[in-house]
Amino acid sequence: MDLYTRSEAGRRLAKVLAPWESEHPLIFALSPGGARVAFEVAQRFGSPMDLVAARRLEVPGRWRSAFGAVTPRSMRISRPQMRALALPKPYLKDLVQREEREAMLEERVHRGASEPLELEGRLVILIDDGLADPMVVSAGIASLRARHPARLFLAVPFASPELKLAVRRMVDRLVVDRESDDQPAMLICDECFIQTTGEDVRRMVELSRQQEELVPA
Repeated sequence: MDLYTRSEAGRRLAKVLAPWESEHPLIFALSPGGARVAFEVAQRFGSPMDLVAARRLEVPGRWRSAFGAVTPRSMRISRPQMRALALPKPYLKDLVQREEREAMLEERVHRGASEPLELEGRLVILIDDGLADPMVVSAGIASLRARHPARLFLAVPFASPELKLAVRRMVDRLVVDRESDDQPAMLICDECFIQTTGEDVRRMVELSRQQEELVPA
């Protein structure tokens, strides 16, 4: 069983995505887990990088209480799970609004001074590390789809059957580096076993924008 870092996963994924490099796609990270993976692809392609923040909707401290995910522009809900939790409507509304605000703040902090990218008419590739909940990934896809890209790909180092089922009708193409039945947590590790910080993500976005300016039109 292979064990490799998110940066290594990104370099491998860039090779798989090479057929679309000439289209100068916009690279989006599902933040923060997908940031290091996406950055390697953006560096290889000379593409600008941006991000979409998605937050799980779950009851704090309650095991197996996840019922969806939210981004600043979209929300995905498992209605059977939500009904099973029997949450009071005022509590539910407050929870969703709080997580939406957190997602908006995360995007602003992680993007820093960089401007949001314009997606209309462009090929957009959303990249994750393969570890996110399918509902979280679906919310990220919906957020980008609402901004009218010409085509939208999801690219991951590996994809579980659950993820494939969740996104198969949401994206124009699912790009996977390797097919595996192994547990994803055994395949990906952080560089030096540290978490990617907001400052790390902000720097990656800034570097990708600086690099884009050097690429001939």
